[in-house]
Amino acid sequence: MADDDVLLEKIANHYLFYGSFHSDLGLYNGKMGMVIFFFHYARYTGNSLYEDFAEEFLNEILESLHTETPISFKRGLAGIGWGMLYLIKQGFMETDIQETFKDMD
Repeated sequence: MADDDVLLEKIANHYLFYGSFHSDLGLYNGKMGMVIFFFHYARYTGNSLYEDFAEEFLNEILESLHTETPISFKRGLAGIGWGMLYLIKQGFMETDIQETFKDMD
């Protein structure tokens, strides 16, 4: 196994173990970043288990959004929205982004 593959596997295992306990929903250091990682890692490894975790974390994010969620790109709605658009453009998911965020307006 190549060094890069070992490192990616360590990152995936860390996120699998600690990800659910992470309270930050954001793109940079939070669950949205993990979602993007898991979707890409699932595609890279061909293992749909990682896609399942990505979908689970994405559902946790969407269920946790509220009117007090920060709007910043790094930790808030802007980054989460950008992350979802990125996932749609990469072909990882299909959704109506406006419908998903309609209650946040």
